[in-house]
Amino acid sequence: MTWDEQARPWFECPACGRRCKHLYLDALACRVCCRLDYASRHLHRQVPGVHRVMRWRRMIGIDPHPFAAITKRPRHHTRFHRIVAQIRAEESKLVGHLSGITRDLERRARLRGMLPK
Repeated sequence: MTWDEQARPWFECPACGRRCKHLYLDALACRVCCRLDYASRHLHRQVPGVHRVMRWRRMIGIDPHPFAAITKRPRHHTRFHRIVAQIRAEESKLVGHLSGITRDLERRARLRGMLPK
């Protein structure tokens, strides 16, 4: 265990020699060596762009759900039109992505005999 300037204890990973805050007992190694990952990195990866749209919508103070109505510009917001343009562009990409998924699912269903031809 080593100490830095602020008197914080750090561990040295026995596997790779990196300085780390935590050692895991499964293999007595750091997070990188145990190949552990943070779940929060994968929360919004199911459909690309949804999290971006939700963040932009929250920035301008409207309903954060994709494809919800966009209200008129508030007086205090100067970047409203630029952000709305980004939202509309990203939502059009989402429509393309989701229509591709729908087309693939319908094709699979037809191949398995679940839908009429």
